[in-house]
Amino acid sequence: MRQTATLQAGSLIGNFTQALIGVLMARLLQPERFGIYVLAMSLAALLSIFLTSGAQDAVSSLLGVSYAQEDKFEISQILAFFIKITFLTGLLSLAGALLAPLIADTFYHNKTVGLYASLVVAAAVISSSLFSLSTVTLQIAGKIKMMMVLGVVDQILRWGLSLA
Repeated sequence: MRQTATLQAGSLIGNFTQALIGVLMARLLQPERFGIYVLAMSLAALLSIFLTSGAQDAVSSLLGVSYAQEDKFEISQILAFFIKITFLTGLLSLAGALLAPLIADTFYHNKTVGLYASLVVAAAVISSSLFSLSTVTLQIAGKIKMMMVLGVVDQILRWGLSLA
């Protein structure tokens, strides 16, 4: 029960951080630049959709069972699968990032939107690669508080970099 409350607290902090940064972005950028920002974030979300393939949820479930059974071979197989999927989805997203300026120019007549989207996608790939494996490992080991902190730090870093 305590771990569930910890996860909920982390989720609440993450959502609050997102909302706060959204308001700050609107204030700092003013309407025209905020519109460009929103278009770039939307394009980046579309191009990085493969990163949210659900592999992390599936791996967490499978790893939990293997970890409880102390099946080291199965754990290594599941982690290898997870790393391969993360690598492939990252490559697909990076390919999209390379095409982002062309896509943005075609749809929005503004390559800058695509350049910003490319940066966001690249950051999402790095985040997905590093933080996903760490999060799964912490979840399986029962280190929920550390997992929650890592998730919040990940979100703050991504949104913080978008301010830069």
